[in-house]
Amino acid sequence: MIFGGILTRCQTESCTASENWFNGKSMLAAPKMAKNVLWIDCLSGAIVGCYLLLLSGWLSGLYGIPQSLVVRNGMVNLAYACFSFSLAMWKGRPAWMVGLLAVANASWMVVCAVAAWQLAGQATVIGLGTIVFEGMYVGWLASVEWAMRERLGQR
Repeated sequence: MIFGGILTRCQTESCTASENWFNGKSMLAAPKMAKNVLWIDCLSGAIVGCYLLLLSGWLSGLYGIPQSLVVRNGMVNLAYACFSFSLAMWKGRPAWMVGLLAVANASWMVVCAVAAWQLAGQATVIGLGTIVFEGMYVGWLASVEWAMRERLGQR
């Protein structure tokens, strides 16, 4: 109910910076940057995926988690990057596909939260921090893409 009130009020009145962030009206959502959200999303997924796969052995030790988990995370990031890349390239993408991308980001945020909780006794502070940061980042992307799905969907 709180978020619904913020969404309604922000459509009719001026909002605080934190309320605008929730609604995807951040600096990234400015008209000039709106078209780049999908590119930012796919490039960040591809970069992180490659980074995780190429350095999985070293990162496993740094993060204090099994290498197989680092590799799986890298593969998921690359698969996700392919999906978001296809949307970024697609001129006639429907808004519901952008919404699906936002739901995928929100789902990954939940996966990151569960992973951080389950690995709390095993992972290093750097490993947990990385997982938590990734969850926060994809959660932010989810909120921006969800709020902008109609604008990003080109009919």
